[in-house]
Amino acid sequence: MRVDQFTGKVSEAKADAVIVGVGRREKGQAGELTDAAKEVNAASDGVVERVIAGEKFEGNVGQTLVLYGVGGVTAPVVVLTGVGEIKKAGAREAFRAAGAAAMAISTKPRKQVVLALGTELSSGAAEAAVA
Repeated sequence: MRVDQFTGKVSEAKADAVIVGVGRREKGQAGELTDAAKEVNAASDGVVERVIAGEKFEGNVGQTLVLYGVGGVTAPVVVLTGVGEIKKAGAREAFRAAGAAAMAISTKPRKQVVLALGTELSSGAAEAAVA
């Protein structure tokens, strides 16, 4: 498997799918957007926030929501994946979140997927996510 570092705006990534992290808040509240999810939300005129509120997406580790054809986003598929509590999320949570997101879109071959869980996650989280 080949893993490359992505730099740039997630919403402009020329990929088959983009995966962004959503953190957990209080039980029953919509998830908290990571910086990557905020960028996709801004590009889509608030679609991400509206969807997580409407779907009651809480951002629990392993929770996923697949969105298709999100306006303002180049990739045809956007995956929201729960990373748990953002300030406490580390390697374990990143690994589980990335795995859940990969399973959510595994029904179709994808050549390139951008994983952007959020820079707020603890050191080592990104490396663990692709291990």
